[in-house]
Order: sequence, then structure tokens, then C-alpha cells
Amino acid sequence: MENTAPTSASESKPYDLLIAGGGIAGILAAAKFAAAHPNSRILLVERETVLGGRLRQSSPQLPRPGYGLSGISDALYGEWQDALVAHGLVGETSVLPGSRQQTVGVLAGNRLAQQTIDLWFTPKGARILGGMAASKHWPEVEEIVRQGAVAAPVDDADEELDAGDDESAPTQASKAAKSHALGHYWKQTRKAPAAIVLEHFGSAFGIPDVWDAAPEALAQRASFHSGRLHCGDWSEVITSLMNQPSFQTAVSVSTGNRIVNADLQDGIWHVNAEKGQYQAAALIVAQPPWQATAWLKRTLWPPALLQVASKTKPVSVVVLSEKIISTEAANLLPDVTIVPSEKVQIVRDGTDAVYFQATIDFELSLQAPAVVKAVKALKRARKKLQQLHPGAVTETNFIALLPVAWAQSPLHGDRRWLVRLGQKNFNAANLAFCGDAYGPSYDGDANILKSLTSACETLKF
Repeated sequence: MENTAPTSASESKPYDLLIAGGGIAGILAAAKFAAAHPNSRILLVERETVLGGRLRQSSPQLPRPGYGLSGISDALYGEWQDALVAHGLVGETSVLPGSRQQTVGVLAGNRLAQQTIDLWFTPKGARILGGMAASKHWPEVEEIVRQGAVAAPVDDADEELDAGDDESAPTQASKAAKSHALGHYWKQTRKAPAAIVLEHFGSAFGIPDVWDAAPEALAQRASFHSGRLHCGDWSEVITSLMNQPSFQTAVSVSTGNRIVNADLQDGIWHVNAEKGQYQAAALIVAQPPWQATAWLKRTLWPPALLQVASKTKPVSVVVLSEKIISTEAANLLPDVTIVPSEKVQIVRDGTDAVYFQATIDFELSLQAPAVVKAVKALKRARKKLQQLHPGAVTETNFIALLPVAWAQSPLHGDRRWLVRLGQKNFNAANLAFCGDAYGPSYDGDANILKSLTSACETLKF
């Protein structure tokens, strides 16, 4: 739903807070500030026609499909519970999705093998994809990931100083650490069964090139995706929260409203969007920096965040969304299925939707041939599923490209910028950033929670 906001700054005094982005971070930020400051005036602006970000499910009524990335961790699920309770939905937390990812499988030929999802990144998980040989050598993989995560000295010559840093003093990042690429530690052939399994697991964890990735990235992503994520239909949660009087009184929502530019003048934010001009005393950027730098002046960005936006790249995903029409197939299909021959994973989200996903490097996602190649792989994976379960899913062309599917770059060479990001307080009294891109963790949910807390503690009305 949408609460109509004034379309001109002259129609009303400035808002206390404007939140740019109506995904997970933006909605939770609006809920927390509305609960803490019930008499404030908050404007939530979202460029899409619906709220939710990656929580959105597929629907023929929506101009864009979902992505199959709606699973969230226990910690972020608890944050949603707290938001509902804070707005009077104490006895109605049942609106939260009740499904959890339970199983992971491998579809090869006409065989579908599966294992419980918490055993995904273990010898048992490796066995269903690579057989006994992969299972036997998997402890070596785990040891490499563990050892690779131990800090190695940073080459000071590789480091750059932030604006305003003291050049006579060692940078914080130079005191930190960076790892070598995971491939540096791998001494066997990359055609070994365990190595092949590792590549497929990495793709499912949002790591297109596992050998050039930081071991920490693989370890944290594996832990996240093996964590029995909460999934299901989030639309009822979002609607219930927005319908609460305590939320509506404080928050106006404007969807389908892309921000064009924003500037800070005399302590007041002036924001121009497609549906009007707005003024606000404080601003929260709840969009990834690769999107927000298009409208927020670079001179207003903290240097640490600009470095992430300019020196690292997120990971993209190409998605083919379908609807499950066979109840029998739905009961047999694991929550996550890897199709090794196509480098595709099939994800269920607790609803009647299923998503065929192809992880792709951000730079490649800008090239049409690479995206076309990914789409063909998705369609071949769908055909393989239909051969195993005839009539399992619909025949549609519901395709989406999500440029920022996993915000933090897993490349080992980019880790220094993430380390630096974790060492700096990039929020100010009238400008804060929150979302999965604003933090050093490769677990996006952890970044959302940490940056949300920091924003709430730092912003002053």
C-alpha cells in the first residue's frame, strides 16, 4: 500500500527523516524510527512499485518477478519479530513466514539425491555431488578455508589513504589483514572431485569464481546458506506492519518513485524524485552504493563507502521464475537443488514459486551474450527438472536480472576495502547508510542488522 506524500516542498514543513529504499533495511528502519519517535514525520521512498526488495515473491500482477533470495537468518527474522511487537502486533507474529529451508539436493541425469541443508558444506554434502572421492578429501577443503581465514600481513604499498587520513601514520587497513585467494592454498588439480564440488557450492553461495575468492567469503557464505533460512510469503508481514496505526501515523510511503538527485543545503536535505521534491532534516540511504551514487553527490559520501562503490563489484544473478503446479513434485523437490551440468541452482521459497538461478559476475551481467548464455542454461535446467517430474512447473519466460544479488564482493583482492569499512563509522547525525552492502561481513543479513543499529544510534532529528 502507499500513503500519499506531498509532491512539493512548499506544501509542508521538511520531513524529520527521508529513507531512500524500501527493501528490508528501509522498511525496518522506518519501523524502528516510527516506534522510537511516534510524533516524527518519516517518508519512505521506493523506486519499484512494491516494497520488499529481495523479499518479494513472484506474481503475475507485479511488473517484475521475485528472485528466490527471500530466505533470511535467525537474527534478521528476530528483528522482524521485534518490529511487529513494537507496533502492537504482539499476538500476531504468526503473519511471519513459517517455512524454513530444510534440504539441499543434486539433480544429475534422472537422479535427484538430497541431504539436510545443515550438512551442505560438509563431507556428507560433498558426497551427494562428488561421490566418495569428494567426501574423502573434503576435510582438506575445510582445513584450507580455516587456515586461509587466518590473517596474512598486508602489503602497505597496496593500500590507499582515505581523504583526511594521517599519511604519517599506518592506515587502519594496513594494520589489518588480507588473505590470499582460495586458489593459492589449493595444491591439488582443479579437476579433482572435491574441487569441482567446491566450484558448484561457491556458485550457489553467490561466488562466481571460487578460486579467486577470499576464504573468509566462502566460510561465511557457506555458514549463512546452510543455516535453515526462514522463507515464505513476506507480503502479509509487510502489509500488516504498514497497516498498523502507529506506523501509518509516522510514516508516509511513496512507491514507483525513483530519486533523481539529492543535495544538502543549510542543514536540510533537498531530494528531487520522479513524483515530486521533498525536504528532510535527515536522510537514510537504504540502497546499495552502486545505485545510490547515481543520485547522491560523491562529495557527500564517506570515503570508505566510495571506495567500496568504486573499487569493488557486487555479484549478479539471472533468475527464471516459475510456478509449481504439481503438488507431488513440490513435496519431492528439495528447498535448494544444484544442477551441476548447467551451473544452476533451483530454489524454493516456501510458496508455490520456484526459481532457477545462475550466479554471474557483475561485469559479465552488463554484457548481453553472457546473460543470454545464462538464460539458456536456466531453461535447460528447467527441462531437466521437467524430465524428472513431468508437469512440475509452468512454461513461462518470467526472467529477471538482479545486478546486486550479493552486495559484498567475494574477491580476495577486494577484502581490504571491506576490512576498512568495518573499522570506520560512516554514519553522521543527518546522513546514515544501512543495508547488506554497508558492513564488512559476507553475510548480508549481519550487515543489515549492524548498519541499522548504527543508523538508529547516530541519526539526530
